Amino acid sequence: MRAPFQGVLQIVRFNWPFYVASTVVIAVTTLLGGLFTIVAAGATYMTVASLAASYWVYDHSDLYTLRWLDDALPTPCRQAVNLHAGLDEFTLLLQSRYPASTWRTADFYDPAEMTEASIARARTAGADPLDYRHWPYADASLDAVSFLFAAHEIRHAEGRQALFAEALRTLRPGGRLLVVEHLRDLPNLLVYGPGAFHFFRRRTWLDAWPGFALIGERRMTAFTRLFLLEKPC
Repeated sequence: MRAPFQGVLQIVRFNWPFYVASTVVIAVTTLLGGLFTIVAAGATYMTVASLAASYWVYDHSDLYTLRWLDDALPTPCRQAVNLHAGLDEFTLLLQSRYPASTWRTADFYDPAEMTEASIARARTAGADPLDYRHWPYADASLDAVSFLFAAHEIRHAEGRQALFAEALRTLRPGGRLLVVEHLRDLPNLLVYGPGAFHFFRRRTWLDAWPGFALIGERRMTAFTRLFLLEKPC
């Protein structure tokens, strides 16, 4: 069971310098008055909107119930891996919901490339480290691979293509790749403002996984999207 507002509180904890700066801007521009009240109003809107959207996604939606996965996993699904960049909130849930499957987890965080302070603050210990360019799994040994709010931490196209090339290699024919992400689209721009540029456009993702067949795509909320891909037989 997740605590009330756990998602929003984590967002604030991982990104606290932004929220401190926003609070200072709001306070100062409100005191200055005049035209500065426009700045205060904009900063207030962006702060409230981003927190409201985060609450919707991480505290109010069915994200952590995993009901949205019921028709997404292959049959059978015996061996699967959930990869993340330091914060793993899903592997235990996946294992609990699908006890007939064996779910492993691995951390592909690379401090030389993933230099944002918020990632370091979000990281938790415990998962096996993994070089995202060279996975330690045999060819065609996995039934499913998932990246849930994680793959965007690899910021360059070459790295993402290397990541998904390894997913293609290790999945069996008919195996599934699941990617859940925010997109750099109008809904996210409206609520996260410049922060939405940390996300990628839909086209960027479609270019990232040559060799896979896109067999499903759905909005999970107004701000998040599931891509379901399959390795051709």
